[in-house]
Amino acid sequence: MQRARSKENKEIKKQEIKDKAIILFLENTKELPSVSQIANVCNMSKGALYTYFKTKEEIFLDVLTDEYFSWFKFCKEIISSENDFKLLLDKIFNPIFKNQLLLELASKMTQVIEVNSSLERTVEFKLFLGEAINELSSELNKKFNISKDIILKNLIESFTVIVGAYQTSLIPHEDLRKRVSYAFLLPDFERHAKSLLRKVWQF
Repeated sequence: MQRARSKENKEIKKQEIKDKAIILFLENTKELPSVSQIANVCNMSKGALYTYFKTKEEIFLDVLTDEYFSWFKFCKEIISSENDFKLLLDKIFNPIFKNQLLLELASKMTQVIEVNSSLERTVEFKLFLGEAINELSSELNKKFNISKDIILKNLIESFTVIVGAYQTSLIPHEDLRKRVSYAFLLPDFERHAKSLLRKVWQF
């Protein structure tokens, strides 16, 4: 992979790096792939990779940004077409339950990804997330005349319970379900998360 020269080509190369890093990560989500692994699949040196991203974590912070951006865009489309608030909530959260990439990265966001990204990049990510959630809350407030403060609080709590429920459902050993008789210790992620969301939104 040759080093990009123009700004446009650099963005193309960055996307190529992200695409290959995603493939590596989804092969083993227990940890982020190393810089060497990513550089190898991109056919470039580690030094060349560092001209695009300062750390491997910043690669995945970019990926997480992309995933959230797509989800917020999807939410806006649903808000414009759905008039039943309960159905709307189902429609906007259901895609997250199926998005392993977003869930895995969100689970590693604060303790791994943000910690090992530059302060500047982390601030940029947090500002993006805050502005997007604020805008989504405003859209819901306008359409359904529900307090924006309540919507903001509930959205944050929703993310918290979804990611928390996902982390709780992760199984370190494949045969664990067969050997542990206490099913409540190994909850079904989607069922558990939906139950918690109903409590957050009180329906």
